[in-house]
Amino acid sequence: MGILDERAIAEVRTERTGVISPHVIFGLCGFTLYLTWTFVLFISPAVTPESSLSALNVSSVIPTKYLARFAMLLAIFVSLVVCRMRADHLSTKRGILFMIFGSLSLVTLSLIALSFFGAIPLVSYLALALLGIAQCFMILLWSSFLSVIGERKILLFTAICVGSAALLTILMLFLQPHASVWITYSLCWATMGCYAFVYYKHPETRRPLSVEASDSDRRSTIKTKSALSVVLYSVALGFAVYFIATQETGVVGPLIAGLAVLLASIIVILDSTRFHLISEGVLVKLHLPFILIGLVPMFFTNAVIRMIGVAMIFLFFMIIFILNIAALSEHIRIDRLNSIRIFGYGRSGNVLGFSIGAFVCFLAFIAPQIYDISGSLGEQNWANIILLSILGIFTIGVSFIFEDHFPVDVASDDYDQRRTDRDAYSSGATRSLSNHVLSATGGFPGSQSGAWRKRVNALSSEYGLSPRENEVLYLLAKGRNAEFIQDELVVSRHTAKAHIYHIYQKTGVHSRQELIDMLEEMDIDRG
Repeated sequence: MGILDERAIAEVRTERTGVISPHVIFGLCGFTLYLTWTFVLFISPAVTPESSLSALNVSSVIPTKYLARFAMLLAIFVSLVVCRMRADHLSTKRGILFMIFGSLSLVTLSLIALSFFGAIPLVSYLALALLGIAQCFMILLWSSFLSVIGERKILLFTAICVGSAALLTILMLFLQPHASVWITYSLCWATMGCYAFVYYKHPETRRPLSVEASDSDRRSTIKTKSALSVVLYSVALGFAVYFIATQETGVVGPLIAGLAVLLASIIVILDSTRFHLISEGVLVKLHLPFILIGLVPMFFTNAVIRMIGVAMIFLFFMIIFILNIAALSEHIRIDRLNSIRIFGYGRSGNVLGFSIGAFVCFLAFIAPQIYDISGSLGEQNWANIILLSILGIFTIGVSFIFEDHFPVDVASDDYDQRRTDRDAYSSGATRSLSNHVLSATGGFPGSQSGAWRKRVNALSSEYGLSPRENEVLYLLAKGRNAEFIQDELVVSRHTAKAHIYHIYQKTGVHSRQELIDMLEEMDIDRG
C-alpha cells in the first residue's frame, strides 16, 4: 500500500478516535487570532479605517474619512487577484516565507505611517492599502491551513474559531483606545508567528500548496452561480459592517455585531454536532426573508430599530460565511486543489460583494450628509430609494442564483436500517477516504457483484466522472442516499450533495431511478 493509502487510512482512524493533533490546536488558536484581528479592524471604534482618519477634515469634494475603508478593500481585492494568478510561485517555500514576512512588514509599516504621518491623506490611504495587502496574505495562508484538518471537523472548528474571535472582539471593545490599537496590531504579529511555526514544524500543512495551478483548475468544480452567490451574500455583510462602522454609537453597534456573530457560530456548532438541520436548501429559502428583516428597519430613523435589523443581517449571513469557508476548504482537501488558487478566487468574490454592500450603505446614509445629492427628495427618501434598489438586487439574485442546485433525495430508508447496513458494510475495516484506498482494496466490501462494479466503471468512463464521483455513483447504485454517502465517505452534507448533482448533470438524468436504469442498460464490455 502506498504512502497516500497509509495517510488516508490514518486520517480516517484519527476521525474515528476523535484525536486532535497538537499542531491543529495550535493552528486553530492562530486562526482565531487572525479572525479577531479582522473583526476588530472592521468594526472597532478605535481601529477601523474611518477611525484611523478621524482627525482629517472631510472636504466638500472628497469625503476622506468615509472612503478610507475602500482603499483597504481595493488593495485586498487586487492582491487576491494577483496572488491567484501567481499561485504556483506563492505555493513554494520561498513564496510562503515571502507572504509571512511580507504581511508582518506591511502591518508594521502601516502602523508607523498612521502613527507619525496620519495627518497626510495620501500617506494614510497608502498605509491602509498596505494593511489590505497584508490582510490578503493572511487570508490565503490560514485558508490553506483549514484545508488540511479533518474533513468532518472543518465546519465545527471554523465555527468555534469564529465564535472565539467574536468573544475576544467584544472584550477588546472595552479597552482604552490606545491599548486597543496596539493589541490589535500585536494580534497580527502573533497570528503570523503561529502560522510560521505550524508550517515549518508540520509538513502536512504544505499539501494544499504543493498542487500546481493547472492541475487544480482541471479538478475544480466551482460553478459560476456558486461564485455569484458568494458575491451576493457578501453584499449584505458589507452593508451591515459599513453601517456599524460609520454610526456614532460608541461600542454599542460593534457590541451588537459581535454578539450576533457569536450567536451565529453557536448555532452552527450546535447544528454540526447535534441537530444537522442546516442545509443549502434551508438557507436558500431563508435568504430573502432575512434580508427583508434586516433591511426593512433601515427605512425608519430610530437607531435602536436599525441596530436590530443589522444584528439580523449579521446573524444569518455569518452562518452562510462559516459554511462557505468550510465547504471551500473541504473542496480543496477532497479534490486536492491549490489553496491559494481556489481561495484567491473565492475570497476575491467576498471582497467584491463586501465592497458593493459598503458602497450602497455609503450612498444611502453617508453621501447625503456630505453632498447635496438627495435634492428635493430629502435624505430619508433618498436612503429609501437606495435600500429598495438593494432589495431588488437580492430578490432577483435569490430567484436566479440561489436556486436549489441539488436533486431532492427521496430515499425512504429508515435511519436505523441505514446505520445497520453501514456497520455491516464496514465490517470493522477502515472505510475508504479516497480513490487510492478504493483501488487498494479492490472496491467496497459487500459489493453486489463484479458485473455491477463493471457497469459503474463503464458509466464513469463514458461520462468522464472523477474517481470520487465513481465512489458516489456506486453507492447511489446500491440505493444509498446523501446522508449515508456523507457518513460513508467522511464528507459534509454539502459535499455529498454536490457530488450527486455533478453525477446527475454529467449523465443527464434527474433521479436515482433513471441512473439505475442507465446502469442496467450498460454494455459492460465497454468498461
